[in-house]
Amino acid sequence: MITPLPDRCDLCGACVAICPASALTLGESLLVDHKRCIECMRCIKVCPVAALEYVNRISAKPALSSARAPLQKYQSDVIVIGGGPAGSLASLHAVKNGVTVNLVERRADVGVPVRCGEGIGKKRRFPDHAGAAGMDQEHH
Repeated sequence: MITPLPDRCDLCGACVAICPASALTLGESLLVDHKRCIECMRCIKVCPVAALEYVNRISAKPALSSARAPLQKYQSDVIVIGGGPAGSLASLHAVKNGVTVNLVERRADVGVPVRCGEGIGKKRRFPDHAGAAGMDQEHH
């Protein structure tokens, strides 16, 4: 049985994204649907903070912990931390210039959910063509 360790879990969603049985869900905490779980252990292997363990149903002792998951090694010219708008754009431009890039994002899916445009309203400030200080314009 897969058991989350709430004191370690940072709700990154890596385990949810990799689960082939859709047995894991995120809310205020990580929840495991034991009826759907096929105990493939993918969630344990992918967890970056060792927040999951496999508990043997018979002995009730931890049999496998994500703390034992092997680290993967990557070689690149540049490491970009964060797959948000700035990190993704920096990675794109580096790759276009022949640089090998390792983009590190704590979430399983880059750009989901969208978190960069919440503060942009319907009006933006643009300078006019005559060089004046600027004017409010509607954008579509």
